[in-house]
Amino acid sequence: MTRHPVERGACPAAARRPASPPGESLLLMIDLPAFPSGPAAPPPNLTRVVALICVAQSERRLLVAKALAAVGIRAVVEATTFTAAREACAKGGYQLLILEQDMAGTDSTPLLRDLRQGSFGPDPFVIAVMLLATRDERRVRAAINSGPDDLVLVPFSSAQLSGRLTALAERRKSFIVTHDYIGPDRRTAPRPGRAAALAPQILVPNPLRARSADWPPERYEQA
Repeated sequence: MTRHPVERGACPAAARRPASPPGESLLLMIDLPAFPSGPAAPPPNLTRVVALICVAQSERRLLVAKALAAVGIRAVVEATTFTAAREACAKGGYQLLILEQDMAGTDSTPLLRDLRQGSFGPDPFVIAVMLLATRDERRVRAAINSGPDDLVLVPFSSAQLSGRLTALAERRKSFIVTHDYIGPDRRTAPRPGRAAALAPQILVPNPLRARSADWPPERYEQA
C-alpha cells in the first residue's frame, strides 16, 4: 500500500480525499461540527380541553380515553349510541370530537356534515377526528366529505391517536367552503368539481390551541 506523506499540522482525513477541482471552496474539505439545535417547544397544555367521545364499542372507547389522558385531556363526555351522540353534539360544551363512522350500524357522517354546516350545535369549528373501520373507497370518501380534521383507521394505537391530537393542537388546516363541503383543505388530492378547485382557503379557529393558551372567549376566533 502506498503511503502519502502528510504535512505537519495537516488533517489526515483531508489527506485521504482527492484534490479539489480548481475554484472549489476549501470549506467542502472540512468536517464541520454539528451545532446543537435550540430547545424543543413545550407540548401544548390540553388539560382544559373537554372531549366528546362518540364510540359505541367499549374497548375502543377505553383506547381513545387512554390517548386523551396521554395528552392531558381528562374531561371527557361519552356517547355510546347515535342518538346520544347527536344530542351531545347539539348541546356543545366541548372542543374536541372523536367520532366513529359506524356507530353500532348507524352511519355518523351525516351528523358531522350537519355540524360543519351549522345545522345544529353551537360551534361548527370543533376539532373533529373520525375513526374509520373500513377501507372501502365509497365509505372513505363519505368520511372525508363530512369534514373531519383527521381520519384514523381502525385498528390504531393510543400513541398514534395522541400524536395526531398534539399535531392538531399545534397546527390546524385551513378550511374551504363549497355548496356541498365544509372542512379542511385537502387539495393536494383535489376534490372533483370546479367549485372545489376555485374555493379560497378560510382560516378557522383552533379550539384546542385556544384552550391550551387559556385565551378568553373573545380571543377564540383568533386561535
